[in-house]
Amino acid sequence: MPRTDFGPLLSSLAGSAVWIDDALAGFMKDYRTASILPSAASHCLGGGGKRVRPFLVKSACEACGGDPSRAVH
Repeated sequence: MPRTDFGPLLSSLAGSAVWIDDALAGFMKDYRTASILPSAASHCLGGGGKRVRPFLVKSACEACGGDPSRAVH
């Protein structure tokens, strides 16, 4: 069985995780003093999981020639 190099995929997944984490942090900064939303959201989203869907959204957006920054708004 031939060896497969998953390095580029893993790198892309890691980059997508940083991309969505940065976007979520930007959204949460508006709520820091107004509510407990940031604490609840970070509890749900901060576990390191739930990063496949953002990867797929970002990849699909790029494949169609779109701007990934618009995909999180």
